[in-house]
Amino acid sequence: SAGRDFRVVAVQPQWHAQDFTSAGRFRAWMRSQLELARPHIAGDRPTLVVLTELNGLPLVLRGAGWVTRLGTFRRAATALFVVRLPRTLPLVLRERVSPIRALQLADADTNAELYLRTCQALAREYGVYLCCGSAPLPRYYRQGRRVRRVPGVLTNQTVILAPDGHLIGATDKVHLTPDEQTGGVDLTPGDLNDIHVYPTPVGDLGVAISLDAFREDVLGHLGAQGCTVLLQPDANGAP
Repeated sequence: SAGRDFRVVAVQPQWHAQDFTSAGRFRAWMRSQLELARPHIAGDRPTLVVLTELNGLPLVLRGAGWVTRLGTFRRAATALFVVRLPRTLPLVLRERVSPIRALQLADADTNAELYLRTCQALAREYGVYLCCGSAPLPRYYRQGRRVRRVPGVLTNQTVILAPDGHLIGATDKVHLTPDEQTGGVDLTPGDLNDIHVYPTPVGDLGVAISLDAFREDVLGHLGAQGCTVLLQPDANGAP
């Protein structure tokens, strides 16, 4: 790590439900964050940009701008589950998941593609190493030439991309807050053994999403792997 010279920019944006009601609005909102970072991107050395936790969660609102008038995420989610019943109910029955997880899994493939391709395009356009923040993402695996989703699994996941858009690595949040557990958005806890450190020109990167950065098992696991730069995407529900 000696002799490395790089810059890090952290962006913590304000959220508006309307920014997630269409693919175009979401792309514009994400791009606005890179525009905030643009004046600080170094031209003579690598730059790492870090975005905020769960910035992909409200994509469940995509295509349903009318639910933003309901006032709370819980009300919106309930209404969307009912409206999308032909897609959500089979997931509840087949994958044995809660209604809120079924709602997120119903559009998981298209929302994951939108989220990841948007971040990939931004990493390329701005020429930065990009910690995309985090989003509720399924776990995928290859079966022959096909990519399949692990049934029922939905983690709070960070993705790190290189300036050419290639995937460097991904990390799932291990320690979930009450709002992320059953009764909240009902995510799947990550596995500590799946957390890795990624050597890059902007440091040996380790990610501890939000609460994970306060847990000794996560910090010790990253430290043992030689982490030199710790990234902590963190959402804040307060004004």
